[in-house]
Amino acid sequence: MTERDHTKIPVLCRSQSIDSILLKLDSPHFSGFDLLRQLQQQIGECCPPIVVIDSDDAEVAARAFKNGATDYLVRERMTPDDLRLAVRSAIENAELRRELQRSQEQFQTSVENMLDCFGIFSSIRDESGQIIDFRIDYLNVAACENNRMSKEMQIGRRLCELLPAHCETGLFNEYCRLVETGEPLVKDSLIYDDTFGEQRLVRAFDIRATKLNDGFVASWRDITDRKQMEVELNQTVAALQQQQHKLQRLIDTAPIGIGIGSANGEVRVVNDAMLRLHGYTREEFDREGMNWRDFVSPEETERTEQAMSQLQQQGFLPSEEKELLRKDGTRLPIWISAMQWMDGTDEHIAFAVDLTRQKQAQAALKDSQQRYRELAEAMPQMVWTADATGAVNYWNQRWYEYTGLSETESIGLAGANTVHPDDRDRTLEQWSQSTINGESFEIEYRIRRWDGVSHWFICRAIPTGDNQGNPTGWIGTITDIDHQKQLEQRLLNEITQHQRIEQDLRAANQQIVGILESITDAYVAVDRDWRITYVNQMTAQINQIAAEDLIGKSHWDVWAASRGTVCEANYLRAMTEQIPVHFEYFYEPRQRWYEIHAYPSIDGLGIYYRDIHDRKQADQELSDSEERFRTLADHISQLVWMTDENGWIFWYNQRWFDYTGTTLEEMQGWGWQKVHHPDHVERVVERISRCFETGETWEDTFPLRGRDGQYRWFLSRAIPIRDQRGKILRWFGTNTDITELRQTETALQQTTERLNIALKSAPLTLFTQDLDLRYTWVYNPTQNYSIEEIIDQRDEDLASPETAARLTQLKRQVLETGVGLREEVKVTRDGQTAYYDLTIDPLRDSQNRMVGITCAAIDISDRVRLETERQQAEIALADNEARLQGFVDANVVGILYGDIYGNIHQANDELLRIIGYTREDLRTGQLRWIDITPPEHLPLDEQAIAQARTDGACTPYEKEYIRKNGSRVPVLIGYSLVGEAREESVAFILDLSD
Repeated sequence: MTERDHTKIPVLCRSQSIDSILLKLDSPHFSGFDLLRQLQQQIGECCPPIVVIDSDDAEVAARAFKNGATDYLVRERMTPDDLRLAVRSAIENAELRRELQRSQEQFQTSVENMLDCFGIFSSIRDESGQIIDFRIDYLNVAACENNRMSKEMQIGRRLCELLPAHCETGLFNEYCRLVETGEPLVKDSLIYDDTFGEQRLVRAFDIRATKLNDGFVASWRDITDRKQMEVELNQTVAALQQQQHKLQRLIDTAPIGIGIGSANGEVRVVNDAMLRLHGYTREEFDREGMNWRDFVSPEETERTEQAMSQLQQQGFLPSEEKELLRKDGTRLPIWISAMQWMDGTDEHIAFAVDLTRQKQAQAALKDSQQRYRELAEAMPQMVWTADATGAVNYWNQRWYEYTGLSETESIGLAGANTVHPDDRDRTLEQWSQSTINGESFEIEYRIRRWDGVSHWFICRAIPTGDNQGNPTGWIGTITDIDHQKQLEQRLLNEITQHQRIEQDLRAANQQIVGILESITDAYVAVDRDWRITYVNQMTAQINQIAAEDLIGKSHWDVWAASRGTVCEANYLRAMTEQIPVHFEYFYEPRQRWYEIHAYPSIDGLGIYYRDIHDRKQADQELSDSEERFRTLADHISQLVWMTDENGWIFWYNQRWFDYTGTTLEEMQGWGWQKVHHPDHVERVVERISRCFETGETWEDTFPLRGRDGQYRWFLSRAIPIRDQRGKILRWFGTNTDITELRQTETALQQTTERLNIALKSAPLTLFTQDLDLRYTWVYNPTQNYSIEEIIDQRDEDLASPETAARLTQLKRQVLETGVGLREEVKVTRDGQTAYYDLTIDPLRDSQNRMVGITCAAIDISDRVRLETERQQAEIALADNEARLQGFVDANVVGILYGDIYGNIHQANDELLRIIGYTREDLRTGQLRWIDITPPEHLPLDEQAIAQARTDGACTPYEKEYIRKNGSRVPVLIGYSLVGEAREESVAFILDLSD
């Protein structure tokens, strides 16, 4: 369109979509320059590109460009092609500028809505070009919230001035290195200690930074909550490891053969009982392996293949009796059963029982029943028998004494009424399964005593049969395990204490390193006539003489007291023999020690010396500190050692010698290779040698041979101890026994995988959607989506109906209200569920019109799962603590905590009742067990103590105590010795006077 009235042109540009304007400056109807300024002022960024046409006048062209023209064409030389090219270029460039502005606004909106902190920083340099600080150019909302300051308080300020902890943590130096080298900075789990007002915060961050011009851009994430959850999860794993240890102990000590393998017959785990059934030793199994099919007799091959197929398809194999073809060719009658070990896996567990003795014993069963009953009555455990259906037909006297029930109330399944309600259903269910399958029965549960108090017991039962292998009944025992649970808790406390000792040891080592990092040097140069040619400022400062006053003087005039001393002798030797010398010298005039290095040259001698007087005085203190360190190291559970700077081991703690049974003469230097497993020693030597060369921290896992010839697995670490200049002085290493941890690796695999996921940084997803809630842009998509799968789709095309409905509701709410929101949401796709922390904000154009939404989502599935597991673990641990406290408070038996020297440190009310003393007697120290023991019983105590110091516990025995009123009371006592020295005791005393 053509318009000659200049007043109408701005109206046309605002009312219609104008791609470009051709403007002739020499138009007689209006001033071209005035119109250019008017269009720019009234229309602003929406003004179309303007191409100006006029004469070949450079001044006119300059004024046109200055007033906003996009291009300038000379009317006399312009061709139609020139005009078309200029207009097309102006339109394309204008569109590119608008697209760039939209992209910048979109990126700005995305960064502002990130959950991670983001900032841009530029270098501040001094006159020499050295970086002295960084100016804060930009921070997003998350960064301001993290720093607890507004943008106005931070933008333009110096980083270290505003947040001085950057210098204290060394992070400022890391940023300087990034800018100078261009290498990206990655810091995981950085501990950052800062103060806001009067509040001190210690937080953990993941940091990523990249160079940008003469500065850098950085993003950081506060992972403090995640680190706390990791600690809590580690505590949960420790509790699970204890349970796994108990399970492994039960398998290893089980009287029946137990093996775990695949359905194709390969055996992966087997206990000693199963190895004995097959005629194998543990060494043969580890070397050769086993397969069930190798032990099938020829006539049983076809039936066995059918059974293995049934096991693979149905997940179980009914119990049966069969003959086992042992390794030496002999045959053994066994009872065997198998079932799937874990749902969804190829592993199966098999149980086998040697029926040889059972078959031999069936003929003499009637004759032995009476002897069995007599033995059962004499046993300290509860003993029972049942018929083939599982109905109990006999209890020994211990049952009736504990429960207070009559025979009528105990026979059949009536005794199950004494089982704690929380344990009864699972106990009856497992007992029913055992009676049906003929499998051995073992379970832990609580039983109510006659006074209503419940104690923990472990019940074990095995089936009995006749000569034909038909089940005839069951025999079982019930054993009190309250004491065992108490010992498990004490073990957990001891591990915690050892960890604290290890932290104290590391702190002591850091203190020693700090002392070594306070050394300074002075320098003096003399010519061959001993005239001083140069001194540094440290020399002038030490001698309190200006540097210029020393130049030209004789060394022996300035330091006349050094004449005729070891100092002069060493200087003359260095000058004459042209060799460097190093010595320590006490300078009398100043009464101080110095460490001196002298280096000869053609011109004379260069002398470095440093004040070591404080170090000399600290030698005795350091010796005392090292003695304390060695004492501490000898009493922690780890094996500890130290090397010189080249890796030559010169010291081990006592734990090393106790475990290996070696001496320092055998182990010093590289002698430690003698106790390493031959399959691992070459690898270990190669890795640790490389660390000794590079100065990197060393960590490895390998077995070490103990004094008994058995190998145990250890996690080993070594760190370099450096002086203030970074020179390695020595290495400090530890070996931590992880044998039990490795044995539980298989069972803890799933937990470990969850833990690894929890330790990873949660991925961040950014995206925008239009008013129709179709995805227009996505950054870092989740749940295995590609960007192409998401663009132009709605939530109902990508997620489950329930998820899509909830997401649409939240997004519509933002579109309708114009107010952003943040909420945790659950997203389900193809049966997979994840949890996200979702932030939704309105997306607006340059005229503040809403054109869609911009969102940021961070995966918090790990946090939700960790919180659920932590709550479950807390409930389980609280239950265990309540049961342990209930046992102590029940006062069923007397309990004391004392030592082998006759002292009583703590005692419960039942013990005080038995011996007739009061708690006040105990508190005032008037009560000692050795004083209330008759002299004729002290030899029994000495024998029991000797046994307990060797085995850890003594066999229960009977003795007497002298009560406060002078009477005597008979008791049954048993105890364990605890602590490394086995001098402290935990004893249980039963009153036999009734």
